Amino acid sequence: MKLFVIASALAMCALAANSSPLKRRFTGDIDQDGLEDTDSYCKKADGTTVPYVQGGDYALLSPKYMAGNLGTANCGRCIKVTNDYIIDAAGNNVTQASTVVLTVLGACEGCIDDNLFTGSSTVKKLGGAARFIDEADWSFVDCPK
Repeated sequence: MKLFVIASALAMCALAANSSPLKRRFTGDIDQDGLEDTDSYCKKADGTTVPYVQGGDYALLSPKYMAGNLGTANCGRCIKVTNDYIIDAAGNNVTQASTVVLTVLGACEGCIDDNLFTGSSTVKKLGGAARFIDEADWSFVDCPK
C-alpha cells in the first residue's frame, strides 16, 4: 500500500511539472525587435528595473511568462537560447549550433507561446541571416557573474 501511495504521488508530481509554465526547455520562434516597442521594462521583486545596456543581449518574453508574480520572478533572469538550425547566405544548413545567454527585460506584446523578441545583434550571434529564427530552443539558466 505504501509503495502504491508513493508511486501515485510521484506520478502526480511529474504530471504537474509537465503542465507547469516553468518547464525546463522551450522551443519558440525568435524575432528581432527593439526595446522601444515594449510598453515597460519589468520590475524585480525589490521594485527595481533591470538596466538595459546598449548592444547587450536581452530578451522580451511572451506575456504568459511576464504576468503578475511570474513576471516579477522572471524579470532579470537569464535564458540560454540555442539555434541548432543555421542557414548561411547561400541557403545551406550549417551544422554548428550557436548559443547566447540573454537577460529578460520585459514582455513583448506580439509574442505568443514560447516565442521571444531580442535585438538584431543577438539574432546575428545566433546565426540568423534575416530578422527571424524559426524554432530555437531556450531555457532559464543562472546568469553569468
